[in-house]
Amino acid sequence: MDPKAAYESSFERIRSLVGDQSADVEVPTCPGWTVKDVVAHLADFFAVFKADPEKGFSRGWGDEGVERRRSRSLQECLQEVSEHLQDHGGFFESQFAPVTVADVLAIPVRG
Repeated sequence: MDPKAAYESSFERIRSLVGDQSADVEVPTCPGWTVKDVVAHLADFFAVFKADPEKGFSRGWGDEGVERRRSRSLQECLQEVSEHLQDHGGFFESQFAPVTVADVLAIPVRG
């Protein structure tokens, strides 16, 4: 399976399992992060890549991306990921694609 197809499949599974009622539930595999925070993190992979792939993905970038989306709802974060999937800017052809696919596959989120 190609990276984009693997990511899309996993993301759709996450989307089907989460909702506003689970947005504030802590994700056991991501201590300190809620379901919404994890989805915000997924959105940030694409945003960082599009903004500055050389600078991005440095120490602390994940927490920074979650903080940038703190005022957004879970639905807004899910929508952002969906928009990035439509226009990923070559992300899935980059060196970061395998890391992102592993990340989305490793996040067990329950609604």
